[in-house]
Amino acid sequence: MNDLTKSERLRSFILENVDSLEFEAFGFPFDEVPDFELHARDYLQYAKEEINRGADINLINCIGNLKRALDCQVDSYLHTFNLLDLVRGKNLGIDKKLEFLSKVGIFSSRSLSRFNTIRNKIEHEYKAPHIEDIDVYFDLISAFTSILERETLIHSELEGFFNGIRNQFTIKYQRDQICIEVNWGQYDEDALKKGEVKLKNEPLIACAKKDIDEFTFFFRVLNLMSLLAVRHSSRSYVKSQLKGI
Repeated sequence: MNDLTKSERLRSFILENVDSLEFEAFGFPFDEVPDFELHARDYLQYAKEEINRGADINLINCIGNLKRALDCQVDSYLHTFNLLDLVRGKNLGIDKKLEFLSKVGIFSSRSLSRFNTIRNKIEHEYKAPHIEDIDVYFDLISAFTSILERETLIHSELEGFFNGIRNQFTIKYQRDQICIEVNWGQYDEDALKKGEVKLKNEPLIACAKKDIDEFTFFFRVLNLMSLLAVRHSSRSYVKSQLKGI
């Protein structure tokens, strides 16, 4: 087991114990809102007004506002988890940002592929836009915005129990360090006598600045555990998302 990577150890634990894992405590969402003058919903409103005017120039302007809505909402999401400066430092474009969101489980790769097909058709072919294509694109950007708005409400810390009351599982997002800490095992009895709650073993920590692949996997697990904790997914779904990764 010690020869396994952190991600392999975490995946193995979840697959072996998710059927008995019960969450009993939840952390609060991050209260982190980017200081933007305009937000994704503003750009969506501008896009809607251009669609209603209907001329080619308006539809072209609509596409620009939809692109801004997507960029803005993705950056707002990354800001929530203190990832925006890191992403900007690497000069990553919207495609890489969306790829990251797919890897952590926000979007399926199939949905992202279909979205990019439509996006490329509308944004990169030098043709007059058709209102039917714009309507589909508008609906897709609106859906993406809603999904990311919901995902910013993810719990920053989860605590659960597995296989008995003295076995604990915790996963927490450390925003300042941009790290995710996971731990599981038995309570330290001496610490409990002192009124402290801690586990005997050392936690697993994945940090974005040290190993982005490890961090990405831990982020995916945090998303899955959050869905499970609020009864928005089944245990079988969690296992299906972790097998073969």
